[in-house]
Amino acid sequence: REINEPFSIKDLKPNQRSGNAYKKWEKKDDIILKLHYRLNTPISEIAKEMKRGIGAINSRLKKLQLKE
Repeated sequence: REINEPFSIKDLKPNQRSGNAYKKWEKKDDIILKLHYRLNTPISEIAKEMKRGIGAINSRLKKLQLKE
């Protein structure tokens, strides 16, 4: 990319590797998350599998009352 080339707000989003970042959580996502959590899958692996950030996984676990 050229220095003076225009960019959009999408270019500024952190964690572009997270394909599902900022997407709404669906029921199937919660089921998969609960299963991984109950199997003691590391949070980093869950995040990678679900294509979400570690912070998003931790926040969702709290919302689902699985983690304090």
